[in-house]
Amino acid sequence: GWSTGSGNPLNPSYAWTRKSGRTPSYSTGPSAGAGGSGSYMYAEVTSRSEGDRFTLWYDGHVCFNSSSTVIANVAFAYHMYGSAMGTLSLVKGGPQQEGSTMAWSRTGNQGNSWQSASATLYSASFRFEYVRGAGYTG
Repeated sequence: GWSTGSGNPLNPSYAWTRKSGRTPSYSTGPSAGAGGSGSYMYAEVTSRSEGDRFTLWYDGHVCFNSSSTVIANVAFAYHMYGSAMGTLSLVKGGPQQEGSTMAWSRTGNQGNSWQSASATLYSASFRFEYVRGAGYTG
């Protein structure tokens, strides 16, 4: 299943928030979920510092079957709108896993629209990480 935040005080990461509609900060985020409706997960950075990390991870247990124990491909939508946008990454492995490999990454303002992406993982688990940019708009 899905989890958010690290729960590790030595290597903290913050939780993502599930939201429908606009994000609370002006000139940031989407006005609705991908496709114009529904909910989405986002990192609320207003009370955080530059470089703070947010983690949303998937442990892979639902995707296991008798012939395969890895997730081959992850397709997702992302929205990175804000003048101080940081870095969003898709990383192989869980939040405490050493030697993890980045499978996909984007940095900076990507415009006020949902974008589609996919990455090949071949991993039993993966995580989305967002590292806060320089201001509340990222």
